[in-house]
Amino acid sequence: MQREKRLLLEQREEHTELVNAVKEERTLAKQKANAGVFTRAKWWLVGMGDDD
Repeated sequence: MQREKRLLLEQREEHTELVNAVKEERTLAKQKANAGVFTRAKWWLVGMGDDD
């Protein structure tokens, strides 16, 4: 019974991590799609920071 509970908690945690990763990826994709030419050029040169 304890193993089953532990397994369920691990699966739930993994699922939550995957959902958060997908949300972050979608957010980044939207930022890239809405960015202007100069912003994209800056990102290409120096990378996307957290403030972008």
